[in-house]
Amino acid sequence: MDSKDLTQNLPETETTKPTIETVLERVNAGFAALSLRMDGIESDIAEARNDIAELRKEMQDGFRRVERKIQLLNNDFLDRRADYEDILRRVESLENDRKAS
Repeated sequence: MDSKDLTQNLPETETTKPTIETVLERVNAGFAALSLRMDGIESDIAEARNDIAELRKEMQDGFRRVERKIQLLNNDFLDRRADYEDILRRVESLENDRKAS
């Protein structure tokens, strides 16, 4: 065999066997570490989803509260406007009565 032939089958020797086992151990350790990181990421995502759901509920409650306040302000404003119109009519009536006399 030519020493430049890189595709030759090497016999399994005691020097290559620990190297392959070491590589496989490192690969397995890498997958285990990756699995732990993925578990952590999944946990973070679940926590973020819970936070978003809680925030959504708080915002909906807040919007409902603001909606009620706006409705109350609108009702108060309309009541004041109606009172103003009543007073204006009464003043006009008094002015007309005064002019007629």
